[in-house]
Parts: sequence; structure tokens; C-alpha cells
Amino acid sequence: MRKQLTAFFLLASALCFADVTPLPPAGDYIRKAMPIESPVRKGSFYLRAAADAQTQHGANFFPGFGLGYRRAFGHSGIDISFNYNEGAGWAKSERFITWTTPKVSYLYYFTPKTNSCLYSGIGMGWGGCSHKKYETVADEYDYVYHTSYQDQKFTGLIPHLTLGFELLRTTILTSFIELNLSQPVIPQYFRGDSKPGPIAELSFGAGF
Repeated sequence: MRKQLTAFFLLASALCFADVTPLPPAGDYIRKAMPIESPVRKGSFYLRAAADAQTQHGANFFPGFGLGYRRAFGHSGIDISFNYNEGAGWAKSERFITWTTPKVSYLYYFTPKTNSCLYSGIGMGWGGCSHKKYETVADEYDYVYHTSYQDQKFTGLIPHLTLGFELLRTTILTSFIELNLSQPVIPQYFRGDSKPGPIAELSFGAGF
């Protein structure tokens, strides 16, 4: 009996004087288990493929390309690009050219911390557009010949509106889909029978 009391006393003393390390709060385990979100890329260089259409020339689409740099600052962003479009239309009876060097846009990101985000923008570019028509004419002797003439040429300031959707914003390679609507308004040079109409552009881009 004495041996049992001595063992019980030694065990109680060890428990009283032991240095017990408290367990961390349950919230620490939850925070460590949560995945870490990758930061959104601040800036990227990009290439884009585009198709332009001008309302004055029916349903013709004119392919093009562009390159630029885009940088985000929270909800705001800045985009600087250089663009060129040229094509002959569906019937190959005309040639339409547009270009901007450079084109500067202010962008507003609706959900700037997400991996994919809708954005809108407004901006101004220095550029131009020209339209040339090709015709096949038969004279009084039924001799057929081809002719062309420049019916419109504009160089000056071109403001624009932008609506787009940016994808993969936290990865090395980002991408976007963008719709632009521009209108040449302030000419430095103009020649033609009528002023240029609105130009719509749909583009797909990839940045790195």
C-alpha cells in the first residue's frame, strides 16, 4: 500500500510541474489549410488578332493585328497599343485600311482581384482610315476594263469606347476578348465625298 501511495504522489507531482504547451486555436489550422490565391498580374505585353467593320461599307470585315502593353492599378488600368487593319471585303471590290499609332485607353476593371474580369474603357488614338473602290466597266464597244478610285481618306484623332473580358489574370499567359467602337472626328487631313462612319472592331489577344 505504501509503494502505491508513493507512486501516485510522484505521478501527481510530475503533472503539476510539467511544462504543458497549449494547443494553437482551431482557426490557425483552418488558415493554414486554405489555398493561397495567386496575385493578379500588374502588367503584360500582348499581341492581338482583330476584325474591323465600318457601317458605311455593309457587312464587310477587314482583318488586322495589334501589339501593346497593358497595366492594372486596382480598378483602373492603362492600355497603349499600335494597330493595323487591311482587307478587300467579301467581293474583293474594295480595300479598307485603318491604323492607330498609338492608341491610348483608360480601363475600368469591375472585379480587379479575380482571375477573370469584365472591364470597360475610353480612349483616344492618332491614326487614319482610307477606302478605295474597284469597279469593272464595259465601254460602248463592250470592252471590259478595271478601274479604281479613292473615295475616302482620313488622318487625325480617333476616340473610342471599349468593352472587354480578361481571362487568366493570375497566370503567366493572359488573354482577353474585346469589342471597340471608334469614330474618326478631328481630321489633320481629309479627302472624300463623305466623312468616315463608326468603326467596330472585335479582337482576341494574348499577353505575357
